[in-house]
Amino acid sequence: RPSKQNLWDYIFYVDIEGHQNDASVSAALLELNQRAALFKVLGSYPVADV
Repeated sequence: RPSKQNLWDYIFYVDIEGHQNDASVSAALLELNQRAALFKVLGSYPVADV
């Protein structure tokens, strides 16, 4: 969605399935961090058996 601060600036929220310690997820997060001006992980939770 537009950032409402500058033209052509956008904010993306990404929801993925996997834990940040998984090798493939970790690699994807690293690449996003290298490409984004601002990058935050809001949470990463292991799967719980119910």
